[in-house]
Amino acid sequence: MGLSHRRRGHRFADLWASLAGAIPGVPIVGGAVWLAASSGLAWSLFGPALIGITRRHPIVCAHACLVTMCYGELVLQCGALVNLAARLLGMPDWFAAVPFNMACVGCSNIIMAGALAEQLKAIGVPRRRTLAGWFLILNGSGALFAYALRSLLSGA
Repeated sequence: MGLSHRRRGHRFADLWASLAGAIPGVPIVGGAVWLAASSGLAWSLFGPALIGITRRHPIVCAHACLVTMCYGELVLQCGALVNLAARLLGMPDWFAAVPFNMACVGCSNIIMAGALAEQLKAIGVPRRRTLAGWFLILNGSGALFAYALRSLLSGA
């Protein structure tokens, strides 16, 4: 088995860019910029909104967000390791395909939302307020930015 991706003509970089490997015609750099820009812009809106929602000091909100991101990144890194192991061990493509990666992103999102809600609950912010902000402002704006920046996926 071994590195079967070489036999199918995949570039080594496709291992690290699941979007490029999963959606034909998506440039690696364009897909990465699309993901980084849409999520970065969403977090840029969410930070100030979180300060308003919680009525807490910006440093408290920034700290809670950074801790939250650590949880999410841990889940995503575990998913990346599974993707890499599947490729290196010659596992079937469906093993580390789009549904698995979507599940990792979904789990990461839910874990981060819960982590942020628990942190802010400890300082008196109701969970429902934090979760409403998370899903409406962060996820909502992220989806809108992803849609608005979709031209990056085609390289246009």
